Amino acid sequence: MFSERDPIGRHLFECALYRWVLCLRRAVFGVGCSLSVHVPAFQALRAGRAEGVNIVSSPMNGLRSHLGELSLAANIPAICQFRNMVEAGCLASYGITIPNLYALSADQIARLLKGAKPPDLPVIQPDKFELVISTKTAKAMGITVSPAMLARADEVIE
Repeated sequence: MFSERDPIGRHLFECALYRWVLCLRRAVFGVGCSLSVHVPAFQALRAGRAEGVNIVSSPMNGLRSHLGELSLAANIPAICQFRNMVEAGCLASYGITIPNLYALSADQIARLLKGAKPPDLPVIQPDKFELVISTKTAKAMGITVSPAMLARADEVIE
């Protein structure tokens, strides 16, 4: 799932799809940024017997925690990008932390304020990613998360 208005989210989602094993059955849902389209999207996933969903969302999408709630209500495990979505009901998240994203942005702004020209700025890749797993959601969905996976997590929400 991704916002139809977010070309970067669509690109990230498509890249994730290409990396999946080819034998997996998958569907792409482009949804807008309103509750009125999220609910039918999860209903369609449930009707299609989806076994999981990868939610690619913009960090500025104010409804992202709602997607975690819908995932939990539909009993469809969701992997998402941000920690707060796990707190709201997604099974797990793996991605850059929002504070780290802001720190990287601040570094680029500081370079510009010191006189650097935009074309001269280096492309900065995030260097810290966070894996958060919700054992509370896993238990509610009847999923067993392996001890090895829990040991690798940066945070486990119980």
